[in-house]
Amino acid sequence: MQLWAGIDAGKAHHHCVVIDGEGNRLLSQKVPNDEAALIQLLGTVLDLSDGGPLVWAMDLNHGGPALLIALLVGHGQNLLYIPGRTVHHASKIYRGDGKTDAKDAAVIADQARMRTDLQPLRAGDEISVGLRLLTARRADKSADRVRSINRLKAQLLEYFPALERTFDYSRSKAALMLLTKYRTPDGIRRAGQARTQAWLKKHGARSSAAVAAAAVEAAKSQQTVVPAQRIGEVIVAALAREVASLNEELEELDALISEKVTEHRHTEVLLSMPGFGPVLAAEFLGATGGDMTVFQSADRFAGVVGLAPAPRDSGRISGNHHRPRRYDRRLLRVFFLSGLSALKSCPASRAYYDRKRVKGNLTSRPCSRSPDGGSMSSGPCSATALLTPWYRWHHHLQPDLAVYDRRLGNETIPAPGDHKRCGCLLWIGTGGAFVVPRSAIVQGVATEDFEAKESEVSGSGIGWTFLTNHAHVLLTIARDPQIRLRDLAATVGVTERAAQKIAADLVEAGYITRTRAGRRNIYSVVFGRPFRHPVDAGHQLDELLAVLVPEKGQPAEGTKA
Repeated sequence: MQLWAGIDAGKAHHHCVVIDGEGNRLLSQKVPNDEAALIQLLGTVLDLSDGGPLVWAMDLNHGGPALLIALLVGHGQNLLYIPGRTVHHASKIYRGDGKTDAKDAAVIADQARMRTDLQPLRAGDEISVGLRLLTARRADKSADRVRSINRLKAQLLEYFPALERTFDYSRSKAALMLLTKYRTPDGIRRAGQARTQAWLKKHGARSSAAVAAAAVEAAKSQQTVVPAQRIGEVIVAALAREVASLNEELEELDALISEKVTEHRHTEVLLSMPGFGPVLAAEFLGATGGDMTVFQSADRFAGVVGLAPAPRDSGRISGNHHRPRRYDRRLLRVFFLSGLSALKSCPASRAYYDRKRVKGNLTSRPCSRSPDGGSMSSGPCSATALLTPWYRWHHHLQPDLAVYDRRLGNETIPAPGDHKRCGCLLWIGTGGAFVVPRSAIVQGVATEDFEAKESEVSGSGIGWTFLTNHAHVLLTIARDPQIRLRDLAATVGVTERAAQKIAADLVEAGYITRTRAGRRNIYSVVFGRPFRHPVDAGHQLDELLAVLVPEKGQPAEGTKA
């Protein structure tokens, strides 16, 4: 008989409910978060199973139940993870409005019994768990530092606004050092520039002359003594020392993280990616537990991270993609920050981002698919638009997925013509199932030649072209009147929405016609139409088509292709 044990985890106590295949409760027990009590609970549940299959499930994957997770994993138990949000929504379908630990544990057990899409909960390796603790500590200290700087600036604004706006206290250590000694207008004026500079230089401040000059200039601009200035300066001095201390702690944590992250087997691959440094690599390893095999596929990982758009299709409406609502915010933060960092450190990433800005693809629009891999959205999905064409993450819901493992050299090349739809891929090695830099191979082209091939195929390496997107759409339709809108967008190198808008413009202006054939549209080019710009007055569309689409011939004036 198979049993399911649901655990509602807490800090001091856990509640365990065991059910059978029909949902009958066999055990409901509150257990202290203590090793002896947890081992006793494990033995009790194993006795109930009598050697049969047993599945454990809980709603937390770290924190309070860390000891219980370690015990279950150490004893080889099958342990599943159900997010707390899922448990919250699932509890609404059960009888009663009350909420108790016993009910939550029963819901967890029953969901584990009925659902087949739950992921196994793994404790993570020693290094990854350590990195998660270190990065969490660093995040806490960073938040404390931001709060302290904001309090310092607010307090300084109360009695010395000129000095508050003179320095960036989040960057200038010399300015913080100045506030520990001189922090009032009259005090800085009495000290003078030479004395202030000498004191800063004695204490090892950089740019002491510039800081002293700026402070004296700010002090000369204010002659009024604000009430309670003496109390305010004491608080400012304490806050300045607090910020300086937090800066030192953060530097120590960064050094420790940089040393610890090098011990992991995946660090070399992570650090080879644009925008990834030791801290982001450590956050990635801490969030994934250092084991990518738990995600099974690139599609699954893209969905967990939040880089894959969520479809909202219904009936005849398709291609309606939106930002996902459920994703791992820690992992999405890692990729978003890596994209921002790549803009500064990777020229190719910066060039790609600038090209998208020129095209107008980084506006605040709902998340939608892009044939060349960039996200057309604001919010979480816009992180993908910051990455270069060959480092973009999987953003399409496409079954054709190229996989590349730089360490093993294994590659599955997309079918010819699919490289645009498979352009923004999350590259996961088949041997190690781990994220690696995009080394896309288009129709057998060598990895190092990809940049040149990408420019050759889509023109993405060129900042401008002689023909507009409207002309490219018209020429593509002339070559293939039955082309699908998705393929049209991929060929021209614009979004599907942009291709639809351009086609509508051409239909409205009378340059093409659109005929419905079943569930598809058939487009036809209307010959004999003039060019629209005054510079091209006297020329007709036929002349352009005769040069660029000669195989279509040149029908009589006013006819359709």
